[in-house]
Amino acid sequence: MNEIWRDIDGYVGLYQVSNYGNVRTLNYKMKIGVVKIMKQQTVKGCYHTIELSNKDRSIKRKIFYVHRLVAQAFPEICGEWFEGAECNHKDENTDNNNANNLEWLTPKANNNYGSRLKRSLETKAKNGKRNKPVNQYDVDGNLIKRWGSGTIAANELGLNQGSISRCCLGQRNYYKWFIWRYAS
Repeated sequence: MNEIWRDIDGYVGLYQVSNYGNVRTLNYKMKIGVVKIMKQQTVKGCYHTIELSNKDRSIKRKIFYVHRLVAQAFPEICGEWFEGAECNHKDENTDNNNANNLEWLTPKANNNYGSRLKRSLETKAKNGKRNKPVNQYDVDGNLIKRWGSGTIAANELGLNQGSISRCCLGQRNYYKWFIWRYAS
């Protein structure tokens, strides 16, 4: 696929974004017609950002996430944006801002996407934060399942992790008709 360039909303005639995740200025150093690929910054060690301003400087410089600019410019590839949408990297590589790798998801779907939960739990384990196994019982006290942690149970069952933790700590008797206790 060839690199396709599209104007960035609010900056038409000044900046463009490509389906490959590149951003260029159309008026480099205010010289009309001089095009330059812009250098991207990395925020939080993963997301690429770019700083844009308009011609007459009436809008102060503003920082944008490159993956969101790409997804907004290429809705036929990434899907249409909707209220509350988050831009997801399908291959979970935040360096890959190619339009074919991006899609709009709900916040819940984005948080549960791919191996995010597994990687998060591995990071906690590396940092010395141990996950406590949790037992799920029915109201009669019969064991239903032993979970690796309350977070895993909450994500797989679509429940609130904090409520499961409160049960395990003895602050609640049950949650969603289940009794939750830390496994011994």
